Amino acid sequence: MRVIALDFSKAFDSIRHSSVLDQMSTMPIPDNIYNWVSNFLKERYHLTHFKGQTSCLKETTASVVQGSALGPCAYMIAASALRPGTPGNDMDKFADDTYLIVPASNDYSVETELNHIEQWAESNNLKLNKSKTVEIIFRKPRSNPTLPPTLPSITRVDTIKILGVTLSSKFSVSSHVDSTLVSCSQSLHALRTLRTHGLPDPMIQTVFSSKVLSKITYCSPAWSGFANNNELDRLDAFLRRSKKFGFCCSDVLSVREIYEKADDKLFKNVLSNHHHVLKPLLPPPVTHNYNLRSRSHSLTLPVKTALSALNYITRIVFKNSY
Repeated sequence: MRVIALDFSKAFDSIRHSSVLDQMSTMPIPDNIYNWVSNFLKERYHLTHFKGQTSCLKETTASVVQGSALGPCAYMIAASALRPGTPGNDMDKFADDTYLIVPASNDYSVETELNHIEQWAESNNLKLNKSKTVEIIFRKPRSNPTLPPTLPSITRVDTIKILGVTLSSKFSVSSHVDSTLVSCSQSLHALRTLRTHGLPDPMIQTVFSSKVLSKITYCSPAWSGFANNNELDRLDAFLRRSKKFGFCCSDVLSVREIYEKADDKLFKNVLSNHHHVLKPLLPPPVTHNYNLRSRSHSLTLPVKTALSALNYITRIVFKNSY
């Protein structure tokens, strides 16, 4: 499976106001909301003041007014018009991060998709920056398939950071664990400095929880299933060392227990919220009426392989079926 992380140069600064409003006009929203956004974007001006001199006013017809609460949403509304052109391909987006996902069966369509993306970008006053766009090919561990040729002007990489989580082409998270431990170790140095300057231990432990422990637990349902025992042991050893030196509260759970609680909490949220972004990924409910033992869910058990068992959805559905 090919994943191409797209980079649009200065996307927030370049997107046209008209593109945002055109896309909003196709959405089922009240007219007063549309008019409010239109008034917010129209008649915006810019000037520069430097060394006592002021430039003339220039009307701004692009950018999403960064710093405003509407800014990221406005860009996502405009970007919602960008969709893959080939059935079976997918496109995932978060703010200005956009990923084109092409399965092996659709490998022939990659160049056509990229041309379509460039045309969409040009029509919306954006530019696809191929020098910062990268491609990664995910494949099963211990397999060595023949890889397709590289794309012109696009770098192929073996690891990629997606929303703060580093994944390798063979679904290893060792690079993510390495970078997390390096970052956490650097934070311990800062905590030692704070202790030297007299910050009491309860406050240090509060800082540790917010600045260090949050890095270890960040997005854990997405990647912890792919971590092997050695990687989990390394994270646990860091926590034990932090407790020994008083940086971490002694009642903090082990990393395995922390990740298990995070998995369960997320699953409960997905089951209870029909609008949850992960809801479409759940398997369908069972259709039979057999009088079986009660479970925490009524979902069909998906097909489980050695690789899919590491995926969050598969492992949490099976875990809660017993």
